[in-house]
Amino acid sequence: MLPRRAKNAHGKLEIVGIGKVESAGVLRGVVSNIEKTVGAIREAVEICERNARMKFRSVHVGIAGQHIKSLQHRGILTRESDHTEIANRDIDRLVNDMFKLVLPPGDKIIHVFPQEFTVDS
Repeated sequence: MLPRRAKNAHGKLEIVGIGKVESAGVLRGVVSNIEKTVGAIREAVEICERNARMKFRSVHVGIAGQHIKSLQHRGILTRESDHTEIANRDIDRLVNDMFKLVLPPGDKIIHVFPQEFTVDS
């Protein structure tokens, strides 16, 4: 777990502390008990903060297991005018549209990572 400003003089991420606990509430990568899972994450963060001698504003937790999958999908955005500059709101709209994909029951989109943009006309 890295604090918000864990970059060295060269702008590279630098590990400043490690917090490791038993993964209570998780069985084979699947959350079986949310309260135990949250407790384990909190404990790992506390240990990491003590080791780093600083408080964290946010924490990123990895999710892994056989139930996690990745898929590629190509989205299309039709703009009103091809004479105006592509704006961040256009990109945000395109990315947000990916969350509307129809998935099998029980599946949920956690993240959308744009990999490539193609501009025609």
